[in-house]
Amino acid sequence: MSAIELFPQKANPAADIILPNGIKPSNLHLPPGTKIEYIHSDVFNICKYLKEIDDSLYVVLLTGDEKFAWAIMEDCKDGLQRLVFKVADLDARVLDRLRKIMALPLKERIARIDAEHKKLEEVQKEYKKDEAVENIALPMYTELEKTGFLQRPVSYPKRGVTGGKGSLKRS
Repeated sequence: MSAIELFPQKANPAADIILPNGIKPSNLHLPPGTKIEYIHSDVFNICKYLKEIDDSLYVVLLTGDEKFAWAIMEDCKDGLQRLVFKVADLDARVLDRLRKIMALPLKERIARIDAEHKKLEEVQKEYKKDEAVENIALPMYTELEKTGFLQRPVSYPKRGVTGGKGSLKRS
């Protein structure tokens, strides 16, 4: 399978992602430049065990995302493909987490999912703020400093401070 590169200039790049079998994730939000790839098998057989838990679950590899490397997705009955959660490592903890989620009553499960989505949205907002600072504020600050409009505070030693290497000793 080939990876699909996302284009950051589009309003909703997740809507443009199409995986094998016409899968289009509806709530998968990724940092710009992240590539995705549908995974059907892995070293620890997590994909196989996911299918045993629920046949609608599948794994997506996220290359370029610094925080998460894997996304667990669900092919829902309403025809939409949704993100279940993202993880840094694809191991048995994924299966444990899914089993815990499946064991919860529906109302509690929905409340937890909503809380995770709010948390994820906050992380995405912070990411966008950090990106704006790096792209706009930092170059502006350094340019203002170069032109002399800003000066960094300079710390000078106080009177009578002696000691350290190379200082003169009084006799």
